[in-house]
This record gives sequence, C-alpha cells and structure tokens, in this order.
Amino acid sequence: MPKYYELGKYCRKCGSLLVQGVPPLEPDAQLLGKHSIKRLAKEWLKLSHLFRPFPLITAGVVIILVVVGGYLLWQRHYQTSQPITPPLQSPPPGIETKEAEEIKSLFETIRQANLKKNIDLFMSCYSLDFKDRKSKKLDTLENWKNFNYLDLTYRLKKQIISGDTANVRVEWLIKITKKGVGKPEDSRTVLDVVLKREGDRWKIKEIKPVS
Repeated sequence: MPKYYELGKYCRKCGSLLVQGVPPLEPDAQLLGKHSIKRLAKEWLKLSHLFRPFPLITAGVVIILVVVGGYLLWQRHYQTSQPITPPLQSPPPGIETKEAEEIKSLFETIRQANLKKNIDLFMSCYSLDFKDRKSKKLDTLENWKNFNYLDLTYRLKKQIISGDTANVRVEWLIKITKKGVGKPEDSRTVLDVVLKREGDRWKIKEIKPVS
C-alpha cells in the first residue's frame, strides 16, 4: 500500500493535515541536561554542608550563655546573701598604754607604802577578794617592826591585760637593814601577780612566788 502521507503537510489521499512529529533531542542537549542536574546536586550538597553546622553552633552558644549567666546570677546572690562580718578591731594603743600606766602606778604605791610604812596605803592596793587579807596586813606590820627599807625598786617583766583582769610578773630589788644591825642586806624577789579592776583602779587579787 502506497504511503501517500510520507511527504508534505497534507494527505494525498484525503487532503487532511498531517500531525507533525516532534524531533528527538540532540545527543548534546541530553548530555547538557544530565550535567546540569549533577552540577546543581553537587552545589546543593556543598551549601547543605555549609549551613548544616550553624544550628549546632547556635545551640552551643546559647547553652554557654545560659551557663555563664546562671553562674553570674548565683555568684551575685551568694555574695549579697552572706552576712557582713565586721572586721576584728584591736583596742586603740592609747587604751593599752593607759592600762599599763595604771598598773605601774599600783606598784609605785606599794613601793611608797613600804618605804613610809603606811599600812592603810599599803592595804588599799589589795582587792577585797584577796585571800587572807587580814593575815597579809598583820605580816606586813610585823615585817616593818623588824626591818628598815633603805631602797626598794621594781621592774615589770610581763603584763597580759584581758578585760578586767591582768597577769603581771614583777621583780623586786630590796635593800634593808635589820633593827639593831647596821649591815645592809640585798635581796631579790620575783612574783607572779594577778590583778583585778575594782572601780577605776587595779588591785592585787593573788600573789605567787616564782621559783
């Protein structure tokens, strides 16, 4: 059967318009399309690698900021919640010097009372709490009957003051003569003395010889 429609735009038998065929793609165009798709895929993979870490980095930065902010808030709260302790203050030097001068004045009074043999002045240096206060008075009067003081000096070797109490080590250097005997005698006595404040004065509460 002859093919009347193979050539031309109309059928030679019936005169109808023939359907035009779509020309196939050229080999170069097909290759170009494949290469374009591959290239786009590679670029997307590159971009996806570039943008993929940003959410992780952002999350890490947010966590670090939260931790640092929480620590700073805790530290501020801790510092404000701590009670304020006032610094320890030592007594002013003037007060300590005043106490030392008053103690020195006490022993000076004892010295003068012995040299003058003034029993009232002597006993005024002793506290009401002094043990055997009455015996101390009688022993002192007896001693004055038998001895005369030619010289009497003292040295304060140690002073520890704590509130209304003080511990003092005193060294007495004594030069005396017995009544009826003209030869002087020298002696040295070291005593640990406990003082007590009564009113506005220091007074002797206890005496212990240092061996």
